Order: sequence, then structure tokens, then C-alpha cells
Amino acid sequence: MRRSLPPLKALYVFEVAARLHRLTRAAEVLNVTHGAVSKQIRLLEMSLGIPVFERRPRHLVLTPHGRQLMKSTGKALDIIEREFLKTKSDVKLRGRQHPRLVIMCDPDFAAMWLMPRLKLLRDALNGAHVEIKAVADPKQEILKERGDCAIWYGSRSYRGLNTQRLFKCTLFPVCSASLKVSGAPLRSPGDLLRHTLLHDRDTREWQRYFKLAALPQFDQDSGEIFGTSHLTLNAVLQGVGVAIGDDVLCAQQLRDGSLVRPFGPSFASPNTYFMSANPFTKQPALISALQTWIRSETYNRQ
Repeated sequence: MRRSLPPLKALYVFEVAARLHRLTRAAEVLNVTHGAVSKQIRLLEMSLGIPVFERRPRHLVLTPHGRQLMKSTGKALDIIEREFLKTKSDVKLRGRQHPRLVIMCDPDFAAMWLMPRLKLLRDALNGAHVEIKAVADPKQEILKERGDCAIWYGSRSYRGLNTQRLFKCTLFPVCSASLKVSGAPLRSPGDLLRHTLLHDRDTREWQRYFKLAALPQFDQDSGEIFGTSHLTLNAVLQGVGVAIGDDVLCAQQLRDGSLVRPFGPSFASPNTYFMSANPFTKQPALISALQTWIRSETYNRQ
């Protein structure tokens, strides 16, 4: 007997758009144009004879019929995906006995905070495998690259995904222990004028510090500028100069004494670390465990 089915491609596009509440985001995930997504939604609505979305200025809202269809469609696609993966490969090769969490991560946080704690992370996730992908903009790449969650650093939360605040940082000058002992004196903020300033991407953090410490503004072209915090910290550890560090990424080196805080004042970073979850993730429990562990590890070990 012939089945009476809706256009299956349109149904899949509808499910993605319904999860993300925006046609633009759905188009990014599906790697198609906004117009292509709109066309499939119209095709589905024509087949049903009813609208499935209410179009709002900034997002989509499911109609009552749309909510009913989304509920059954989501369950059906979950079953199809699960059975497809079981057929495609052996259960052990898929790692079902040891689930895998794919973390899209800010490169500095990955290199300076997460990787040194990799064994602790595995323990916190009860032995689950982790895949850490260091990307420039994790919150934008999480859907395209099919990550389970993203850890990123920014000035405000991201409404396009389920995003939770992790923590903020405190900023202050840092230098190597050797520079503190054998270099020009570093007893007060005024002594910075006799040292090389190291900048992480731009000079704004030092500008804020000089204003806070009531120092004369420095030459904007002075010092060395590095493209990542990781590179900046390496230069500091080599005794090249003094940088603005923080109590999160520099915590380990401050504890072991390879880095020192020569003096204050300190000030709050304008940015915050956030974690965003992919709405399509199959690992919500692991994401929750990761979030709890990061917060606990940060506050307990600073």
C-alpha cells in the first residue's frame, strides 16, 4: 500500500527550523540559503493546508498544529537516526559504551586551561571520551561543525543557543619570576615605564590599567603585540616583558611561582566565559557535568 507522506526533505527542514526558531539559523546549519529553507517550509504548509509557523520579526513561533507536528517529527527522526547509526557501524566502533563529548573551544582556554586538566576532565565525565576543537568563534561553529557544546569568551550572552554564564575574570599585571628578581625594579605601577609592555591582540587592557593606576598614557606603538593569550603568556615566561594576565588562564603559573603579580591594582574583565549547548546534542548529561566541573575547578584552584 502506498504511504501518504509529506515531502520528507521539507519535514526535515521544518524540524531544524522549529528547534532553532529562526530560518536564518536553520539555513546556516543545513548549509543552504535562507530562500531554500523558506521554500521547503512553504511546500510543507501547502501539503498540509495549514501554517506551521507564526512569523514574528525576530523569530518563529510554532502554531498549535506546528507543535503537534514537531513533537511527532522529532521522535520519528530520532528513531531513524538511531537505527541508521546502528546499521552503519558496529556498536563498539560508534563508542556507545564510552560516549564522546565534542567541545568547541576558544583556543586560549583550550590550550591554557582545559588541556592541562585533561585527565581531571576525563574523571569528571566518568571516563567519557572528549574531542576538543579549538576554533576562533566557537559559538558560531558549534552547529556547522556538529559540536555538542561551545566554550567562548565575550562581552554578552548569545541568544541563538542555550547559553549559560561560567565565570568572569580579574585582570592585573603579570611578569616572570626571573624578570621580577633580575630586571629593572618592579615595585609600583610607575616602574612599568622602564619595562616592555606585552599586548594580547591590542593595547586596550593596558590603556585601562594605566588609567586606573593614574599613570601617563603610554605610546600606543610601544611594546609587542601577540595574536593570542597563549603567545603573550609564553613571551612573559621568557622574561620579554610585562603583560596583563588574569586569575583564570594564569592560575597554574601563579600557583607554581613561574608567574608573579608584582603589584596592583586589578580590575574586572569586560568579558565573560560562556558555555553554549547545541540544541541537537545527544549528550545533555555530559554537558551539565562539564559545566559543573569547570565552575568547581575554577573557583577551587584559583
